[in-house]
Amino acid sequence: MKLKAAFTSFMTAAALALGLVVAVAPSAAADDVSCSGNLQILKTFRTSDGTALGEVQLYTPSAGRHCAKLVKLGPTRGVSSEIGIQLRKCTQTTNTGTCTVVPNVGGIDNGSYRYEAGPVGVIDGANCFRVTADMFWNGLKVFNKIYC
Repeated sequence: MKLKAAFTSFMTAAALALGLVVAVAPSAAADDVSCSGNLQILKTFRTSDGTALGEVQLYTPSAGRHCAKLVKLGPTRGVSSEIGIQLRKCTQTTNTGTCTVVPNVGGIDNGSYRYEAGPVGVIDGANCFRVTADMFWNGLKVFNKIYC
């Protein structure tokens, strides 16, 4: 994530130095999220033989911003592949089993990464939130869970 931001900054500076006009869209996870609070491992992606491929980490503070990342493990660590993490605020305040996402609230980070996707954050207040993670390694693996 930091490498992507540094590369974007470098390319923008280079383009400006050459007199080019640059329009830069912010990264979905570029809201400078830092993770603190109690760490919970929500899901460990495993192969059929039990090898850990990655884990969804959720940090829950006593109040304020929740934070999530998808961290690669084992044979996936250091290997570039498509992964993604989303942390979205729901309109619901109790777990009804569904999540109506509040538009433009929360974080999304999808891409080809070697070590992790995220961190992404959301301030939930009294609302529920949904964590969704995708890991593509010899097939599709998806995690989706609602928390209140």
